[in-house]
Amino acid sequence: MQFVNPLFLIGLVAIAVPILVHLFNFRRYKKVYFSNVDLLQQLQSETKKQSQLRQLLVLLARILAIVFLVLAFAQPILPKGDGTVKKGMEYISVYVDNSYSMESASSSGTLLEIAKAKAKEIAQSYKPSDRFQLITNDVEGRHFRFVSPDEFIKLVDQVQVSPSSVSLSDMIEKQYDFLNSNAYSNKSVYVISDYQTSVSHFDKFPIDSNISTYLIPITSSRVNNIYIDSVALNTPVCHKGGNVTVNVFVKNTSDENVEKIPIKLLIDGKQRAIASADIAANGEEVVPLNFTIEETGILNAKVVTNDYPIVYDDEFYFSLNISDKIKVLSINGNTENKYLDILFSNDSTFVYENVSSKTIDFDRMSDYDFIILNELKTIPSALAQTLLSYVENRGSILLIPADDADMESYYYASTIWNTPCLLYFEERAGEATYINVEHRLYEGVFEKKTDDISTFTVLKYYRMKKDANTVSESLITLGNGDDFLTVTSLGKGNVYTMSTSLNSSNTDFVKQPMFVPTVYNMALYSHPTSKLYHTINTTDEITLLNTLSNKEIIAKLVSTDEEFEIIPEISTHANKSFMNTHGQIKKSGNYVLKVDDKSVESISFNHNRNESEMEFCSNDDIKSYIKGYKLNSYKLVNNFKIPIDKYLVQESNIVHLWKIFIVAALLMLLFEIVLLRFWK
Repeated sequence: MQFVNPLFLIGLVAIAVPILVHLFNFRRYKKVYFSNVDLLQQLQSETKKQSQLRQLLVLLARILAIVFLVLAFAQPILPKGDGTVKKGMEYISVYVDNSYSMESASSSGTLLEIAKAKAKEIAQSYKPSDRFQLITNDVEGRHFRFVSPDEFIKLVDQVQVSPSSVSLSDMIEKQYDFLNSNAYSNKSVYVISDYQTSVSHFDKFPIDSNISTYLIPITSSRVNNIYIDSVALNTPVCHKGGNVTVNVFVKNTSDENVEKIPIKLLIDGKQRAIASADIAANGEEVVPLNFTIEETGILNAKVVTNDYPIVYDDEFYFSLNISDKIKVLSINGNTENKYLDILFSNDSTFVYENVSSKTIDFDRMSDYDFIILNELKTIPSALAQTLLSYVENRGSILLIPADDADMESYYYASTIWNTPCLLYFEERAGEATYINVEHRLYEGVFEKKTDDISTFTVLKYYRMKKDANTVSESLITLGNGDDFLTVTSLGKGNVYTMSTSLNSSNTDFVKQPMFVPTVYNMALYSHPTSKLYHTINTTDEITLLNTLSNKEIIAKLVSTDEEFEIIPEISTHANKSFMNTHGQIKKSGNYVLKVDDKSVESISFNHNRNESEMEFCSNDDIKSYIKGYKLNSYKLVNNFKIPIDKYLVQESNIVHLWKIFIVAALLMLLFEIVLLRFWK
């Protein structure tokens, strides 16, 4: 037999009190005057031995009552099998899942309220001297400390639903790290969650044999849910007067088909498009919403649907950067290129302008989004330097070499642009055999990424050489391995280098289907675009559309309804500005970045859609995962109705005897009362 609180055994010295009382009987005798001799007869009937026996039994009852009471407080236990006894203080970490899915209702209330009640029950199952840590999806600084059971219960009462979606394996890892930060001997972890399949990741659960981990699943009946998963545009660049299609990806997680689900598009609070969708059971549908852009600048948009009872994923926010026109400048050597003229002049998306290499206005170059160097015999150093600054800031250029190019000037330009340099003219036929379909330039061009892509012929071209400092990517390659088209990222822009002019005597590229999407997308992607949306708690650093100067380094991010405002961290380097919110964004919505109360750009946030997948691990699933991944220190609390304290007793392989000794102490006190009351 062992004791949980052996210090209470000191109380056994209290048995000296009844012994002293027995030995030194302080009872004072009184004179009793009587005239009846019946009392004397009664006194004579009680023998001396009977009196001594009764006193000894009373003494024994008092001693045993004290002994049993002291033993009860010392909590004697009997280990069974490999049962071990935890001595001293215990340190317990409790994770309460407060994600959106915990808002689901059950017969006893929401899952979150049930989880909070279970957390309180855990605290009440331990000793007042034990210490607790509470951690939730918010992972706040106040979570990383130990508190008393009473303070722990107060913290649990403050837990609210959070938009943060985290992996259970990551949360358990944080609990383990915190418990192992000090040399605590008795450590336990509780994980109270609905064990949503999308965030459980049992294969990544950490293992620590020194920490007992209890998994407490709280689930309700399956909940049907229809939600907006994401949005995408049919065009990389939006401009005023253009027609845009917003493709809305809607999912149905129920086992029933749904019909006529309304999908609405709102821009700056005004409805701009509406459609309805029929979605098969456990299926997905892409709903197109078409509208015409009537304004320029940044537009705050959201897509809305109606679904009950889960409503937190019925809205999806995104931002649009609308340009008036994309300005393209072609700087020509000897003549203009008719194929480029046809491509850009007949498209309302572009403002196309031709100039001679002899009449370049260096001051106006920053006004253009895309510049084509069309068969320049010489690239002056002043032009090369101006274009370097132009590309680093935001623009893109396409270099189409002349057949009689001045190689020295071309070499100088390629050196400062870090692009491949042209070596010599190769006069032999070759076919384009490789197109880098994975590159952003060809995104959406091919329905399937296959080798069966129409090619073109190249009769004459410059061979390219990539120096050690050259950081370029091949876009189109000839059969002999030579590059036909490369791209080099430089600052915020790109330099596209072609190995030959677009004359029909050199190549038939301009007559093939690949010509239009290749050059067209170069111009489209040259215009700076912002990301449609970001996901809360998964985006650390956001690249801003605009480059802020050092004077504008202090900015604020304000929600469009002006109910929420934070001061993000802004940094600028390599001609780009970056923003870090450090997890301060908790609510989905459109936000405006302001500098000196002037709106700079809009940034949209949405919570992770993992919480929208209403699939959960059953108790059998959890058992199989524990066994399959050899999580030997993990135990499933699958009997939800049993109190935690009783469960711990059952699982500890230990017999607790304190209740027996309490009963024994009460019996001894009762025995003493009987002796004194009825033994005359």
